[in-house]
Amino acid sequence: GEQPFYIETRYGAKTTTGRGKLIPVTDGSTQNGLTLSLIPRGVIAGRVLDPDGSPVPQVMVQALRQSWMRGHLRFLPASGVNTNDLGEFRISSLQPGKYFIVAHPQNRDPGLTLLKDLSGKDNLRPVTTYYPGTQGIDSATPIVLTAGQQATGIDIQLRASQLYSVSGQITGNLDPNSRYFVILRERGAGRFGFNNNTMARKDGTFDLPPQPSGSYELIAMATGREGGGNVASQQVELGNGDLTNVALTLYPMVGVSGHVQVEGNTTVNVSTARISLLPVDEMSMGGRMENASIKEDGSFKLDAVPPGQYIVRAILQGDGLYLKSVRANQQEMRDTVLDLSQGGSPTLTVTFSTGAGQISGSIDSQDPNTVSGVSVILVPVQAPPDGTGVKTVVSDTSGQFT
Repeated sequence: GEQPFYIETRYGAKTTTGRGKLIPVTDGSTQNGLTLSLIPRGVIAGRVLDPDGSPVPQVMVQALRQSWMRGHLRFLPASGVNTNDLGEFRISSLQPGKYFIVAHPQNRDPGLTLLKDLSGKDNLRPVTTYYPGTQGIDSATPIVLTAGQQATGIDIQLRASQLYSVSGQITGNLDPNSRYFVILRERGAGRFGFNNNTMARKDGTFDLPPQPSGSYELIAMATGREGGGNVASQQVELGNGDLTNVALTLYPMVGVSGHVQVEGNTTVNVSTARISLLPVDEMSMGGRMENASIKEDGSFKLDAVPPGQYIVRAILQGDGLYLKSVRANQQEMRDTVLDLSQGGSPTLTVTFSTGAGQISGSIDSQDPNTVSGVSVILVPVQAPPDGTGVKTVVSDTSGQFT
């Protein structure tokens, strides 16, 4: 059940996000004594202070949680608010768990005008800061929130850092009828980054607001993915002065075609297969997953894939079916990435086969009432690059699973 200010609850679940327990129901049976315990939501509250200890209004504050995405551990926002005129924030409706609190000042915001030039030095500004006052999430202190807990006094004192500007020009085949976004995105596996963007001028020149030192990806793309299907991407490092005269060269989108086939079974409808290209870095080039539409003869084509590195994901439902091979121009790609960073037009051959293995078993317990609804997880010794391959089933009322 779910009520306002309470977390959704499943009968018999051991965690707030876990599976519930199966309830056997037969004709004429009655189940009594079922109890659902409502778990109250939690709150994290505090203030954001400038380097001098004064409260800062209108600063974005977010609660981040660790989560697995495509086989990688990421820090993703669970909830967030802006500070009020007293620099206070209150993030409510949180589930129990571990959170990292981050304050992200926008130096262009009117509320932060008083923060500029605090040190008397040019381009020394407040930057993204994690609780209790660090620039990196690796050295941040997590807040472990219990059910219904009101964690108060979580004050973040913003750190000040030297900022560096990035300017340059988009080159290549610019469409005069399109507008181009230029995005500066923080890189780093597992890190939570904020994008900094601007609109390029008609001649392709651009100036990005200053950013602290670090590793970034500089991206240019037309609004609505137009502009002749051209995109640009370049990795840059900030920390040794402003970057000027950066040339962002547009490259055409990549075409990918292919064919889906099934060995030993001609009755399977291959048009129901799902073929996707997942960016290795899900935030790179917009992080968009490219999905192919499969024809009845198994052929497919993607005409506008941004240059980059991708993982090929192939799924076809059917009894006893498994993915046997994914080849790009006759090279096996199941355990590696498809590199389209330099363009090209690869042809994919996706092969499924019959005869997949099956594992059956049962859950044993001294208490027979605890064997139903148990999650059984099968994890491959070597997981694919996209983190798939993990199989999960739930035992039935007698503890059996397949």
